[in-house]
Amino acid sequence: MFFPLALILLALFSASAENLRALSGKSECRTDVTKAAEDISKAGVGIANAVTTCADGFNQQCNKDISGVLDNLVAASSDITAAVYDCSGTTPTACSADINSAIADLAGATSQIMNAVLDCQNEKTLERCAVDVGAASENIARLGIDISKAVSDC
Repeated sequence: MFFPLALILLALFSASAENLRALSGKSECRTDVTKAAEDISKAGVGIANAVTTCADGFNQQCNKDISGVLDNLVAASSDITAAVYDCSGTTPTACSADINSAIADLAGATSQIMNAVLDCQNEKTLERCAVDVGAASENIARLGIDISKAVSDC
């Protein structure tokens, strides 16, 4: 159900990574945005894995996949926070808007993954687990778009 979204997400991150070379501005800014894109890409892969491993309920591999997604989102949050500081002085309005949007989408993805951790543990809430993982995927896809915009605006 969510697997096609994961493939689209991975394609988006691949395209964004190629465009990072064109990012102008401070090298620290470029590094922060690059790291965020890499962490978000890893989170997208983790979501795709979780869709498969959590399909039959919460198990050790499902737990590992969801934990990995959370770790990647925490790392992306750190990178985005650094970008807020390091990208200042570049096209302020558009760059700031992109970073603020990325922060909001990152928070949404993190919240949905936290919900999935709870919902995937119980057979009675497996349907909500799938919804949580799908919503996290959508937030991560929007986050990828935010990072892609930051590539050109910062």
